[in-house]
Amino acid sequence: MQQRCDRVGGSLESAPERRSNEPIMVLEAACQRLEAAIDRLESALAARDTRERATQQELDASLQAAQAERADLTEVNRTTLERLDQTIGRLRGLLAG
Repeated sequence: MQQRCDRVGGSLESAPERRSNEPIMVLEAACQRLEAAIDRLESALAARDTRERATQQELDASLQAAQAERADLTEVNRTTLERLDQTIGRLRGLLAG
């Protein structure tokens, strides 16, 4: 935790001094709550960043897999088209001859 608020006041005070420092004590307590809230926000932000990086890595891997599958299917399509053209050519030759 980063120190954001300066500590004010002493520990050896008389009752009147304590009463006069009550606003300072309230301010210190508010400052501590603020620091705790900022720490929670920073932790939440770090966790979100970690999740986003993991999600991005999953998306990248999925995209690469899809691109590889597309390349494979394109090759299968090309090969199938060539074989069909050859078969059609042979059938035409048989029917003509």
